[in-house]
Amino acid sequence: MSKAIIIAFFVSVAGLVLFGCDGGGGGGGAAGVDVTGSWSGDGFSTTLVQTGNSVSGTAYEPGASGAIAGTVSGNQVSATITWSGDPSDRTVITATVSGDTMSVSWHYILTGESGSFVLTRD
Repeated sequence: MSKAIIIAFFVSVAGLVLFGCDGGGGGGGAAGVDVTGSWSGDGFSTTLVQTGNSVSGTAYEPGASGAIAGTVSGNQVSATITWSGDPSDRTVITATVSGDTMSVSWHYILTGESGSFVLTRD
């Protein structure tokens, strides 16, 4: 493989990383949104801190709290909530962020329950 092809490949990859590529005319990228702050809705609230593409924080719902750890890519958040008291008590979430709105889908590991709700930035 020639050096020119290898260089062209790395330039293409760097362009995708720097400018994003979502298959629809641009956008996306590794740091597309900043989810730092307080979010609430549907009896659930959270305080998040984003550093680069990592996100952490605390989740609260009536009678429970848990630690959040995950990642942000473009406008997508993927995270796990480990509820206090039992490390096997976890909820996996995926969310799409648009402005001050976060549309969340969740899956509760212990029971297999799933659902969705919307959070707004406080």
